[in-house]
Amino acid sequence: MAPRSVAVIGGGISGLAAAFLLRDSGLEVIVLEGSPRLGGKLAVSEVAGVPVDAGAEALLARRPEGTDLIAAAGLAGELVLPGTTAAGIWTRGQLRPLPRRQFMGVPADFDELAATGILSGAGLARARDDLTRPASPADGDQSVTSRVGGRFGAELVDRLVEPLLGGVYAGSCDDLSFEATLPALAQAARGHSSLAEAAASLLPPELAEIAPGVTLTTNMNEAIRGADVIMMLRVQLERQHEAAFPASEYFQFYGLRLEHLSLAKPEVIVMHPGPINRGREISSEVADSQRSVILTQVENGIAIRMAVLERVLQPENRHAHAAD
Repeated sequence: MAPRSVAVIGGGISGLAAAFLLRDSGLEVIVLEGSPRLGGKLAVSEVAGVPVDAGAEALLARRPEGTDLIAAAGLAGELVLPGTTAAGIWTRGQLRPLPRRQFMGVPADFDELAATGILSGAGLARARDDLTRPASPADGDQSVTSRVGGRFGAELVDRLVEPLLGGVYAGSCDDLSFEATLPALAQAARGHSSLAEAAASLLPPELAEIAPGVTLTTNMNEAIRGADVIMMLRVQLERQHEAAFPASEYFQFYGLRLEHLSLAKPEVIVMHPGPINRGREISSEVADSQRSVILTQVENGIAIRMAVLERVLQPENRHAHAAD
């Protein structure tokens, strides 16, 4: 009997994935594609002589479906993790940093926005009008351009909101619903006359306000340089219903490795509350090195916890708590 056959219509990523998953089914698989090339929306284009991804250029690594398919196809070695670079917007003739205090492009700090140079002088002056303009009436749903542009002006929408929001929703801010695409901001705006103040209410307070003298950074090298003590924290995997982030990517960016120790002071000590997730937040080479005091820290921690529990369980302390 002739083998049964399956026709897959379309040689885009979905069609190719379907054909690949049927490869061991015993069926004859035929892929039909009308264009001269396979891959559909996934392609490589050349920009100024540099090959760049066209269409989707990334996948969510914490979902196993995509990475497992890549591994099964024998392409795991070609996966490239994103570099630890800062996001920026090319505008007004150069690449400019995104303001940190912003909610999907809606600014919460005008002085920080001014320092980025994203807006022209006139555009910045118009954006600052948000602080003094009367509250916008909540007359049904509006487009992002209408609501945000009405508060800050069209230049801010074009140069800051559109690149962020339009990229996420693959649409123009002229057509995107303010309530649907920015529901948290829409809700916060009901309690503030200024949209910038509403955005600020959704962001954590500046670290300088709650911890003077503490510097916040997302760069491991910057954090470790010149350190006397490196205190690592534990990723509590047992509290996660599913992996919140891929182990390899987290370790690449935030895992403590031997090469990091050369940036710290020669007598640096490494601490960790334990138990250790080796290869997740710290390498075995560092955890077992002479710079590590982790085992001593854990032993002392157990003794201190036992002493605290014993103190709390004393009869006089139990009665005091009951009285409270």
